[in-house]
Amino acid sequence: ASLIGINYPVNSVGELPLPYLKVSDAFRAASTFTNTLQILEQYHVKQEQKRRTEIFFKPFPGLTGDHSPEAVKAQVQALIDAGKYAEAEAECSIVRNLCLEGLRYLQTYDWLFLRSVVSAGYLGWIVFSLNFIMKTFVSSNDSPLRVLGSHRTPALNKSDSTVQESQMVNALAMVVFIFFAIILTLKQSPPLYYAYVAFPVFFWSRALLDRRELHTAISRTTRNYGMIKTLGSVLGYIIALEILVYSYFNRSILSVCFLFLALWPLFLPASVQRNSTVLMASWSLSCLGTSIFTLLPVEMEQNQTLILAGGLLMTLSGILAVRIVPNATVGIDAQQQDDSKSAKTVMIFQTGLIALSTIIVNDTVRSLAAHEGLPFVNQTLSWAILFVTGSIPFVYGSRSKQHYLLRMVVIYLSFAPIFILLAISYETIFYFFLSTTLLSWLMLERKIYSASEMQPLSDILSSEKRTLASTSSKSTLSSPSSSVGTNGSSGGQVVTIEYATRGLGPRDARPAIFFLFFINVAFFGTGNVASLASFSLQSVFRLTTMFNPFLMGALLIVKILIPFFLVSSIFRVLGRSLDLPPFSLFLLVLATTDVMTLNFFYLVRDDGSWLEIGTSISHFCISSLMVLFTILLFALSDLLVGRALVPMVGEEYRKKRS
Repeated sequence: ASLIGINYPVNSVGELPLPYLKVSDAFRAASTFTNTLQILEQYHVKQEQKRRTEIFFKPFPGLTGDHSPEAVKAQVQALIDAGKYAEAEAECSIVRNLCLEGLRYLQTYDWLFLRSVVSAGYLGWIVFSLNFIMKTFVSSNDSPLRVLGSHRTPALNKSDSTVQESQMVNALAMVVFIFFAIILTLKQSPPLYYAYVAFPVFFWSRALLDRRELHTAISRTTRNYGMIKTLGSVLGYIIALEILVYSYFNRSILSVCFLFLALWPLFLPASVQRNSTVLMASWSLSCLGTSIFTLLPVEMEQNQTLILAGGLLMTLSGILAVRIVPNATVGIDAQQQDDSKSAKTVMIFQTGLIALSTIIVNDTVRSLAAHEGLPFVNQTLSWAILFVTGSIPFVYGSRSKQHYLLRMVVIYLSFAPIFILLAISYETIFYFFLSTTLLSWLMLERKIYSASEMQPLSDILSSEKRTLASTSSKSTLSSPSSSVGTNGSSGGQVVTIEYATRGLGPRDARPAIFFLFFINVAFFGTGNVASLASFSLQSVFRLTTMFNPFLMGALLIVKILIPFFLVSSIFRVLGRSLDLPPFSLFLLVLATTDVMTLNFFYLVRDDGSWLEIGTSISHFCISSLMVLFTILLFALSDLLVGRALVPMVGEEYRKKRS
């Protein structure tokens, strides 16, 4: 604009590149002065706008006194009129930089207030939700929570706030909100600002009302588990959340975490180490194998060899599962034997689909590479496999009483062909190692809980109905609310028990943070969490050659979500294995994920490159949506796991203790 003699762009805050201008000193000084006046005028307009809406406005100190807009104009104009072009140019450069700082000052003028209010809202939600969890799943109160799967009878809760105190707190909350609403009205703030204020006022008022219950729950936890163990669990949980935040910027930190997790069996109780050598070896090896993938580049080239290797691993794991799992989970009655035979048939069918998918992908990749097009037979078979194998976990066994191990294997084998059909590189191998790690984690947690079954009777909160398949009459549990029915002629029994569940404790922080860790691994294992652009469309061309963004996007999303289905299903079974009330572990995760969101809120950038700005915003949005995403995962996991039978852990100790 300066070179061709036209007006500068109205909202431009760009600086004139003087080193690139080979013109007279007078032209340089005049152009610099015009550039400075333009930026100065923007500052002046924004300052007046802010002055009209702020109650106690404080102007930018750098542009007051000798550097006020009026003084600057007069001073620089006098220098130019006197022919002191170099001095005028230097003065303009100083004033221009001050103007840019002033614009930044005005832009961030309300940041302290907004960040404080938003932070108070997030912290209030965390305290509110944790308080709900503490009084529901930690305290021994008897509030009815049938919607959460509890079967407690209503009783008077002595820690409830009095009616008078409740009215005072509500009145105080209303006064605080009205006070801020008046300030926002005077400042002509957007309507969204009122919501920013309403949330922290509501959450903190509820937390204030329930402060006695929160104190009771915390006291009870520290009394049962000790102050050091409780504080150590909380501190370790927060540190782990911060590590997960860092993993969004450097995914290799997840590999470091896996290396430490591979050593976890060395710190397990001696009783677990003696009886779980194979399981501990499986955990360590699978952790080491999974750690490789977060070190690999996000952008992947199509690699047929890796796809075939992953398909072969899944096929071999399917064959091994067919030989081991049905026999390990079979009972002695006729019905269970029939279920075992049908399960073996289904698993053989699933393993065959995995092998067929591997062959189809190999042939399709070869055909597309040779520019021969997508074979019609391969395309038809791929779609058929996609629909058939995707429907198996929802059709077979979802409403029947399958053993949890059998159920997990069926889910794993069902999604394997889909992953093979949509893989372009090492994703299939990642799927195998992640599944092995998750299953090993579930089994290890059950072993650890069985070895440390030492919670006091006061730790029992409520009960839930469970249907258990016993192998003999000796295993029938003595319970006043148990009902026994016999299936078949072999004497095997199915027992429905009103089974006591325990409350949450510090030790349950580990499964919760492991769940969040594996959620991050599911995101970062094969791509970039910030964008779907990292996932190549090459795999979609094996199913369709016509460009259809909705269909292609749907297929990619299915591929991305499959690891999450596995993680959530394992976590669902784990909650039941640890004798925890339904929803308790998921609610603990929901209550604490906003710690990560609060981190990303302060890491949002408004400077730098567009990529850096967009990445910081996408991280914040993804973390904010994690609550909704986790709820959807829980609903889906409940559908996938269905009525799977989860054997009770440590029942012999319970019988002696009671």
